[in-house]
Amino acid sequence: MNVIVEIHESPPPYDDSAWEDSVEGDLTQDANHRVNIVSFWDNMDADGKAADIRGLTPPGERWYRVRIYGRGKNINFDAHHDGNPVEDYLIQMWPATTAESPRQIKHTSGR
Repeated sequence: MNVIVEIHESPPPYDDSAWEDSVEGDLTQDANHRVNIVSFWDNMDADGKAADIRGLTPPGERWYRVRIYGRGKNINFDAHHDGNPVEDYLIQMWPATTAESPRQIKHTSGR
C-alpha cells in the first residue's frame, strides 16, 4: 500500500473527490511521547527490524484530529497487482482542543 502522512496547523479542506472512503477520529498523545512513523521496508537493521523512526509531532501532551482517506481496498484486497500496490491512503493530522466523536464520512469501497 501507498501511504502519505500530512501534518497541518489547522483542519485542511475536506476533498474526497479522488477517494472511496474517509473517516475522522481523535488521537491523544501523552507528555512523554510523540507520534512517530516507522518505516518497515527501508533501513532495516541486521535483525530485520525497522531502524528508521520519524517523529511527526513534538513530545508533550496534545490532542489531534485525524482524517484518513482510502482507495483501492476492494482491488485484490491486501495483495499486490502486477507487483505494484493497489491501495492508497492519505492520513491528515492537525491539533485539536477538544475531543470529537469519530465518524465515517464516506464509504464506497465495499470494504
